[in-house]
Amino acid sequence: MRHNPDDYMKDSAGRLVPRANVKPEDLLQDELVKKLFERARAIRELMRQFREDADSDIRGFLDLLAEQYGAKKGGAKGNLTLSTYDGCERVTIAIAGTITVGPELQITEQFEIIAGTLRRRIASEG
Repeated sequence: MRHNPDDYMKDSAGRLVPRANVKPEDLLQDELVKKLFERARAIRELMRQFREDADSDIRGFLDLLAEQYGAKKGGAKGNLTLSTYDGCERVTIAIAGTITVGPELQITEQFEIIAGTLRRRIASEG
């Protein structure tokens, strides 16, 4: 006997449950969530394409400014704000800086915590 895969649903634990055993409200919820995720994926793709297009347009604008006017926009880290002439609309590009903590600094931080604890203990016993 062969089972039709459409007659089963996978639950959150990964088990196959006969569709007939799933509550109607759970079926409705499953359908709603899947529909919303489908729409969200489409919007995410539109946003990805928009970011690529905007990045390309802004780079072109900055190249044009540099070439024709010798002007440079943006900060040293790459942060940039472009606005309409009246200032009512603006596009901001913010580059987040990251700091990587190596094992040496982590050990030093731990040592400082231990040293501070010892100083407080000695001071309280003093």
